[in-house]
Amino acid sequence: MKVAAGERDLGSLCACGDQRRRGLAAPPRAGTAQRETAHALDPARPAFANPERLVVEAEQRREVRRALNRLPQRTAAVLMLRHSGLSYAEVATALGIKVGNVGTLLRRAEEAMRKEVNRATPE
Repeated sequence: MKVAAGERDLGSLCACGDQRRRGLAAPPRAGTAQRETAHALDPARPAFANPERLVVEAEQRREVRRALNRLPQRTAAVLMLRHSGLSYAEVATALGIKVGNVGTLLRRAEEAMRKEVNRATPE
């Protein structure tokens, strides 16, 4: 995806926040199948996990990713940064906005995300 001058790529924003928070370099991007397999084989998850539940959870994660991709970049970025554990101040710094605007943007982004997920979910 081409990024306009003066804007930062969503992936770099998330990686930037993740690096700062953990003090680590951004992990290499793995394919969706690799992430899903790694998540399903996570040793922190109980060995007796229900296979049907694992499939449902994987599909929910894919639907969230699809909904995020349909949102405007800034909207998706504020959600990703905040829900990855960054404070309002860190989100504001990463996006180049005032701290006081983060809450409003976050509330609007959550509502937009909710609408996207509900729109895409068959009834």
